[in-house]
Amino acid sequence: MGGLEFRPAMPSSLDSSIPSLEELARDVMLVEEGTQEEVINSLAIYGGSPGGARPKVTIAMHKRDNHCISGFGDIPAEFDHWIIKFRTINLDPDCMGRIELAYSKMAQNAKIEMPPTKLIQVKLRNKMEDYFAVQRFDRVGNIKCHVISLAGMLEISHRSPSIDYLNLLRAVYFATKDHSEVKRAFRLMVFNVLAHNKDDHAKNFSFIHKNNSWKLAPAYDLTFSSGMNNQHTTAVSGEGLPTLRSIQEIAKELTISDWKEIVLEVYEAASSWEKLASELMIPQKYISQYKKAMHSAPCFSELAKQHPLSEI
Repeated sequence: MGGLEFRPAMPSSLDSSIPSLEELARDVMLVEEGTQEEVINSLAIYGGSPGGARPKVTIAMHKRDNHCISGFGDIPAEFDHWIIKFRTINLDPDCMGRIELAYSKMAQNAKIEMPPTKLIQVKLRNKMEDYFAVQRFDRVGNIKCHVISLAGMLEISHRSPSIDYLNLLRAVYFATKDHSEVKRAFRLMVFNVLAHNKDDHAKNFSFIHKNNSWKLAPAYDLTFSSGMNNQHTTAVSGEGLPTLRSIQEIAKELTISDWKEIVLEVYEAASSWEKLASELMIPQKYISQYKKAMHSAPCFSELAKQHPLSEI
């Protein structure tokens, strides 16, 4: 990922053709079931290793259909670089792809900068599966952009709680020298709090180098998560279960004067979960479960008392 490369490149006789998405999805399932070790090498060769808890492949996809080729090396102008995220069979619900797409739409409604996203439908074992796909922001055609995560910048672990959002916002200003980028990070923090995305560890925030300067990278890995002990991995002013006051303290420390407007905009977007999830035909079980968790969180419930959803 990012712009770094190994030289010399690993010798390979592979051409640009790769297995179909159906074959890749099948191989992911076989790897998880432990029935075919050899496909691990196949997936590594064709997809690379984006990391994370869920199996993924990086590919180049045609702009007008789902035809895909290897993303290694130069790609034709009619292709873009994408990541396809499969689901973890024993942990994720069947609708995991649609859940993550609903979250990406919710984030866009909250004015969070997101790469293009979509669903990829694949028939697997006589059943249609919906997989979440996101366009890579570290690739612009055949140009590779340098990316560094917050964990990499600060040399800290992402595997356990280690920082506060105050650290993130200060790091954003240190890297970008741009207060508008700090406000972008603040908005993302508010979204994670109100949308119940508690897997907000230090590797889920990154910086990208474009036009001779560093910027906060577009948001990624936004979905419902209960985190560790149902608390945010990145604290908000010292709180793992942040209140509106916690957010206000961050805003005061970073002199974000319009923080209330940002919070209300994100609150309105997070309140659209039920509508977005229904439109994507996510089962009512998950719609209700996630809504209950979101609405019962301290910050969301405070806002609901001050600004009833019926008024939004």
